[in-house]
Amino acid sequence: MNGKVSLLKRRKKDPRAGKRFPFIFSLPGGIFILMLLVVLVGGCANHATPGVREQAEKTFLPPTAFASNFAAYEEEPVKVTPAVKPYRVAQDLSNITNKDMFQLSGAARKLLIQNGFVVVPSRDHREFFTLYEMNRYQPVPLFVTTDSLLHNYHLFFDHLLRVIETEKLAPELKELNRVMLSRAEKHYAALKGTAWENAAKRNLGFFAVAAKLMNPGSAVPAVVSSEVARELALIGKHAGIEISPVMNVGGSDDPLNAPREDYSQYIPRGHYEKTDLLKAYFKTMMWYGRQTFRFSNEDETKSALLITLALVQDENRQRWEKIYAPTSFFVGQSDDITYRQLQELLGNIYGSSFDLKTIVSDSEKWNTFLEAARELPPPTINSMPIFDETIQPDREKEIKGFRFMGQRFTVDAAIFQRLVYREVKENSRGERRMLPRGLDIPAAMGSAEAYNILKALGETDYQNYPENRLLPPGKRHPLPKKVVWPEVHAQKHLIEIDLVDIDGDGKNELIAIEGDYSDPGVRQVSAWRWNGWGFSLITKEEGGIPAPGNYKFDLGG
Repeated sequence: MNGKVSLLKRRKKDPRAGKRFPFIFSLPGGIFILMLLVVLVGGCANHATPGVREQAEKTFLPPTAFASNFAAYEEEPVKVTPAVKPYRVAQDLSNITNKDMFQLSGAARKLLIQNGFVVVPSRDHREFFTLYEMNRYQPVPLFVTTDSLLHNYHLFFDHLLRVIETEKLAPELKELNRVMLSRAEKHYAALKGTAWENAAKRNLGFFAVAAKLMNPGSAVPAVVSSEVARELALIGKHAGIEISPVMNVGGSDDPLNAPREDYSQYIPRGHYEKTDLLKAYFKTMMWYGRQTFRFSNEDETKSALLITLALVQDENRQRWEKIYAPTSFFVGQSDDITYRQLQELLGNIYGSSFDLKTIVSDSEKWNTFLEAARELPPPTINSMPIFDETIQPDREKEIKGFRFMGQRFTVDAAIFQRLVYREVKENSRGERRMLPRGLDIPAAMGSAEAYNILKALGETDYQNYPENRLLPPGKRHPLPKKVVWPEVHAQKHLIEIDLVDIDGDGKNELIAIEGDYSDPGVRQVSAWRWNGWGFSLITKEEGGIPAPGNYKFDLGG
């Protein structure tokens, strides 16, 4: 270039050019998870079962097997050493070869000379790629930044998800609704007059609501028509928190014990606003993902068990998996207890072969199942309405339960929950922090700038905020560990994550425990450091499975 430099066109969407703003990145990972393959074997009952009107099917649970790979990915190593020779901009811009292509203000010229580059807003380009394409045919070199890549990745991700939901998942969801409603009708007919009748009725309403949301022409069984109509009306109004008519079927209206739902969550957003089909899909998946069959309520736990039985009949489980596996790949694993955990309990308690008669008549095994369900780990992130801790102090008891699809675990939500009430308590004025701020994420990663902004806003004045955000050097950050993206059958998958200050500088590093699917005994521990824009790999070490917080790294000072 003969000692001269060229200006680069760079689109800037945020008009607040020149200021530094924190960016939040999600960190996708993958891990394999065992899937229980269920085979339905039809048979004929030898005699009628008292109290159970019809039962001619027996369920067999075969040994656990690995699922086939979904969207397998193997990372390709990239070895590039970027190198740009140092340069300085002349005071009169004489060494810039294409300066006449740009109109710069006096302030922009000053910054260009001072820093060697300047960023100004663009009013001519709505997307990065249009500018990049145009610059290919002009003497303007490209300056491709990570935010442009992430933005275009998001556009592609959103488009791909929308197409898959429209063409594949929505039709599959309609069929799943149909078969699960049909199975719920059979259960209700068989269990009328027994102690399980109300649980079966709840399921009838549960799947009737889903079927009606997805297909307005779907017929609603008369026995639950009133509850379903009231439930659909609440979803349509999406006004706020109310007692759920369907989930509370047969129960009292005591606000402390009746299941409540936040109906404001049923407002379609993003690409789900584009078509009526996507709006219906959004509401149906929201219904399946939010309604909790609480283990603290025995009747609701009966409903959860019946749904698990329904899923292992015919091809229902495969239909469920066709929806769950792709959505897990795109969004993440369910943070809630699903049929997989309950199916495992069924096998452990009732054996590899059982029928509806066994479930209903064997009270001893049922009590064992109920106790075992209540011992399952709770969701990391609470997404259901509960009362103040002075009224409902045991949050785990209130939120632990079964969900048909479940809400997805995300790292940012896990951090956010630690930085709001109840965890941070109250501030010096007795106020409660009910909502987090975006700056909580970089602050939790150790960004002093983000923390100082929050401090100036009074957001760090809450009793436990400093402790929950960042623990003292050497002390493990109690961020709940959760399997991330279990359906991504990558060769090297993410098993656990942790935030901990491993070098005593007062800033948290992100620790990832990775594994090799071909050899479950192999573990690789990597450390990543927040660099203000994203995470940079510090080091990797192979070895056995480390104990929690027992991370040993040579960080080179």
